[in-house]
Amino acid sequence: MKGLIALLAAASSLADAASITFHRPSPSKLIVDTPPDHVRPFVLPKLGGVNVYAGNTVVRMSIPGLSTGGVFTLYQVYGDRSESFVVQPHHHHYSYETFCSTKGRVQIWLQAVGGSHDQEPPKATAEQETRILTRGDCALVPPNTTHTFRLLEPSTQYTGVISPGGFEKLFYDYSQGVWVGTTGSEIFSEGVETFRTGTSEGQEDYDVFVMKDFVPRQDVGVNGAAGAGANWHDGPNALGTSIHDRYFVANGWGPKYLNTDGGTYKVIIPQALPDATDGGFSTGTMTLSPLQANQTAPEEVLNVHTAFQVEEGELIVILLGERARLLPGDVVFIPAYTPFVWFATAPTTSVTYVDGGRHGLVSRLLEKSINWNSVVYPHAWGFNASTKAYNPVGNDDVEELSVEAQKIVGGINERLSNLAQKVTGLFDHHDEL
Repeated sequence: MKGLIALLAAASSLADAASITFHRPSPSKLIVDTPPDHVRPFVLPKLGGVNVYAGNTVVRMSIPGLSTGGVFTLYQVYGDRSESFVVQPHHHHYSYETFCSTKGRVQIWLQAVGGSHDQEPPKATAEQETRILTRGDCALVPPNTTHTFRLLEPSTQYTGVISPGGFEKLFYDYSQGVWVGTTGSEIFSEGVETFRTGTSEGQEDYDVFVMKDFVPRQDVGVNGAAGAGANWHDGPNALGTSIHDRYFVANGWGPKYLNTDGGTYKVIIPQALPDATDGGFSTGTMTLSPLQANQTAPEEVLNVHTAFQVEEGELIVILLGERARLLPGDVVFIPAYTPFVWFATAPTTSVTYVDGGRHGLVSRLLEKSINWNSVVYPHAWGFNASTKAYNPVGNDDVEELSVEAQKIVGGINERLSNLAQKVTGLFDHHDEL
């Protein structure tokens, strides 16, 4: 995007001042309090990053555009219930954006606009849609789609991805200032709700085009949806396949896939694929089984950037010779062509993933995955995605059980045999008496 590098550079000084330092103490060079202003691997603990506020809403840039070379931005919005829009209704000419609720409820409105970029005002070309997003629900907003949102619960959070990266410069310039909390509170509890109207003049420099005449529909049904007649928490949702598709996908109601590489289970639930973001990024969630002693942790070297945000459980990432332990809220960024090992240590570990382009981690995993009808992985070890069945008893996989496990089984059998002999002896002695 024209002027992107200049915008990123202008954000650097504010980024240094806007971080907070809630993290587990570590001498690690991998763990940082503030995302770097250049592309390099890093781990950012929960509540770290570049933090600004508007009223009682806090925006945290955990992986800003500077850190990805302008490929994408990963951010989180935390806030209290709002009576009005958090941002003015607007659309972009170039940027793709996702909204994924992680706590509370977020109401989002979408409506396609058409005509020339010079047309004032652009005309709506499709029915306006709205959805109330609860945890795990997502929306994809392509260019030329008017959108805005409102927070509905006293403690609400959503995670967003924007591509190209660098869009966060708008948050810096139109917020009320740097977040300076020191207690670890997620939101500015003393903040007064504000609708920061400002002026639309100059916002076009950030690819933001305000739609002053947008009137949000208020006819949401009991299922939290209005418009387009699509399913919402009552039937399947399809993902977009073209750069013009805008859509909502409810938690667990979109496509799901199972990967069993290395013996571990990965349930992959995409929320946006590269074809729908013009190759800019893909994102979604993965639920991971814990690595077992007889399984191999995957080692990756990818040609696009990769990021994980832990939602539940515990993720281990070995990177640059360091072993990083990530808990819920922690984020890791792995640049392209950087070798890394990753695995879960807790059952049903859930992560949000971001691939910075085509042919990323999840694209590779999906090549060896099967369609899966559940949000959880199989209940027992040994399921093989290629055969769609559990490995039969007596095959080579069973013979490769660890020696230690066989010793344990043998020891139990020996103790049971000894116990049986003792019991038999007691009965014999009783008979003699």
